[in-house]
Amino acid sequence: MALAFAVLRETRLDDGPLSEVLLTEAARHDSVRLAGDRLRVVTWQSRVEEALGRWDTAAAAGLLRARPGELLRRLDLLLARSGSQTLPEPVGEVLAHALPRTAPGPLLGAYASCASAPFPGTAASSSRAARHQAYAVEDHRPPLPSRVAGSRAPS
Repeated sequence: MALAFAVLRETRLDDGPLSEVLLTEAARHDSVRLAGDRLRVVTWQSRVEEALGRWDTAAAAGLLRARPGELLRRLDLLLARSGSQTLPEPVGEVLAHALPRTAPGPLLGAYASCASAPFPGTAASSSRAARHQAYAVEDHRPPLPSRVAGSRAPS
């Protein structure tokens, strides 16, 4: 409990006995780390950001595997950070896992992002690309009633 309060209140750690106890307890948790003289929460999102910041696409893909929609929202950045001309194996494996588990919205958003992104070795526009445009926008509409959309059994 003391660790939670120390993290939430951003308590400064010093050389006292309480700080030693807090550091010992924090070492037992992957989601807490020492940043300067304070303990901070390490969220899933921050671990993804750190991996992308290091250009470690394998680590980022591994984390994004747990959230297929977020993987697809970040797919263009993940591919750009890989520096590869082809689909990197870790990203391909994660996509194979994620695609069947993802709703149409994130799939269309990923398509729109990737279709408009200039990847190395591709032309920014061609006659075919000029005819086909994809746009990604936030959908702020309320969900359809279940009697209209039908019920979906959990998979």
